[in-house]
Amino acid sequence: MREDDFIVSKTDLKGRITYCNRIFIEFSGYSEAELLGAQHNIVRHPDMPRGVFQFLWDTLGQKTECFAYVKNMCRDGAFYCAGLGSCRAGTGLGSYMRHSTAGLGSQAGLGS
Repeated sequence: MREDDFIVSKTDLKGRITYCNRIFIEFSGYSEAELLGAQHNIVRHPDMPRGVFQFLWDTLGQKTECFAYVKNMCRDGAFYCAGLGSCRAGTGLGSYMRHSTAGLGSQAGLGS
């Protein structure tokens, strides 16, 4: 990821992606058409415990912001780690991610 990149996505309250910016599309490896309407967990890396996302949804259910670090998986199996900030807005969930120093990695380990 480039230093100034922000990954932005929005979901409905059932976790389906309703918006994603070009950076999200680029790093996920999926097309916009594949992402829109898909469950956001399409990018969940198996290393990320499901309990983290339960905590996220529970926190947002209380209309409180949530901040965490997440590891997402790209379509090709590569991954990226990012700082996540999420908030509940109207009938959906908005989130943005700022990459961490870990950056992109491959299945074999962190890449450059």
